[in-house]
Amino acid sequence: MPAANDAEPLLRVRDLEVAFPGARSVLHAVNGVSFDLHRGETLGVVGESGCGKSTIGRALMGLVPDPGRIVGGSIRLEGEELTTLRGDRMRSLRGRRIAMIFQDPMSSLNPVMTIGAQIIESLTIHTRLRGRKAEARAAELLRLVGIPDPVGRLGAYPHQLSGGMRQRAGIAMAISCDPAVLVADEPTTALDVTVQAQVVELLARLRDELGMAIVLISHDLGVVAGIADRVMVVYGGYVIETGRTADVLDRSTHPYTEGLIASRTEIDGARPERLRAIPGAAPALMGPALECPFRERCALAEDVCRDSNPALSPVGDGHEAACHVRAPLTIGALR
Repeated sequence: MPAANDAEPLLRVRDLEVAFPGARSVLHAVNGVSFDLHRGETLGVVGESGCGKSTIGRALMGLVPDPGRIVGGSIRLEGEELTTLRGDRMRSLRGRRIAMIFQDPMSSLNPVMTIGAQIIESLTIHTRLRGRKAEARAAELLRLVGIPDPVGRLGAYPHQLSGGMRQRAGIAMAISCDPAVLVADEPTTALDVTVQAQVVELLARLRDELGMAIVLISHDLGVVAGIADRVMVVYGGYVIETGRTADVLDRSTHPYTEGLIASRTEIDGARPERLRAIPGAAPALMGPALECPFRERCALAEDVCRDSNPALSPVGDGHEAACHVRAPLTIGALR
């Protein structure tokens, strides 16, 4: 993984804010999220459902669903600001320089188009390949992601493939134009454990072979641990802990991160103990948090947690957490 002081990051996100206006209130889904991503690096974005991690991924792609809007912050891809792009320019980058693997291939793949036609469509839009050359490239991509008989599978429809094969086809479409950044939104959801491992191995291999950077969005800490260089834990739309994967997962500081780790199922042949659940429910996200967003669910909460929303504070080399109790803000930590 590149060091933090290496060359200019491939993707730089600063103070990203995404909001969804409603009839009576505004839903603040992403609140001040910042991170850097270097070439060949994988960032794991983790958190429970509704924490804002998928919205971060869609914001990177310029695909925040209506009525959602990016209302603040910056997204710079290879030095180009994406939040101000509109129309043809954003469409020219989407799929070519930044691409996405969607959570459910049955809903993201067109059910009335063959797999080959969908890959060829992407190639036609973003490259100069046409006709047999485009078809040959589509077959090559299916072979690259491990689909047997790639030439024959070009004529298959999504419903004719297994869940794992559909996900591989979705990955083939995403990498068809050699993007610099690949956003993978829950790429192993609804797949059995064996296929999950195959998909993770495939993503790691493609990252190494093609030199892509990956933003891996997942609720599965096991999947993230197997591929990510760094982890960013999101709660209530805020980044509450971030750092190298080993630091965050083996030496977690924030009580929420500890709760996520404790709720995992371990398969070791022994009778599993009762899983520890995080009490309560996620916050409503109806406005900027004036206190720690995790306070009502936290067993360690103190009076100071009511006073303000804690900022990220260093707890180790490149490891930060936002907690008044475990990681009180030190002088110079504000930035």
